[in-house]
Amino acid sequence: MTLGSAITYTPPTVGGKTFPSVTTSSINVVCVDNPDFQNGTGNPNGRVTAILRALDASGGLHNIPKPLVLWAGAAYQSIGNWTQDQANAQVLELLGSNPAQVLEGLF
Repeated sequence: MTLGSAITYTPPTVGGKTFPSVTTSSINVVCVDNPDFQNGTGNPNGRVTAILRALDASGGLHNIPKPLVLWAGAAYQSIGNWTQDQANAQVLELLGSNPAQVLEGLF
């Protein structure tokens, strides 16, 4: 999926180790549809999450460790049989006007 423009995000420091910033204008989106997901109520209400990987200019892939929840609960029920185009559009909507901040929050 191509972003509107290049963004740069910085992974957090972990255990004293600093990771380099990543600049990307393309994100690989792999969706996981889990109709049996339960949000603690004991009742399945489903959710779709996206596993994201940023593609840098040299072709390297950078995993974003936490999934982005695209639809859950009532929204999951409403979307029904979603398409990859709908998932990509939802990723862009959730990334919003500050995608670097959203991506950094998924670490």
